[in-house]
Amino acid sequence: MFVGTKRFGELRRRLHPISPKTLTDRLRVLEEKGIITRTLYPGVPLHVKYELTKRGWNLLSIFAAMWVWVHENGLSAERGAEDMA
Repeated sequence: MFVGTKRFGELRRRLHPISPKTLTDRLRVLEEKGIITRTLYPGVPLHVKYELTKRGWNLLSIFAAMWVWVHENGLSAERGAEDMA
């Protein structure tokens, strides 16, 4: 999500196997916290795009550091929580 705006379907594909309900719930929380903006584009079909706010962009260094740590410690996204327990 750190590069440009993303539509719901694109986010869902990138975050597979997240369910539509879970993704919607998480996006709403991020919007409420001021981390992303949600823009509704009228038309047929109606579509929505999500984009990081300045506050969201400020998280980039934190996520980058976490990514480095995960890879330096041989963890994977699938096993990360299990490996840390």
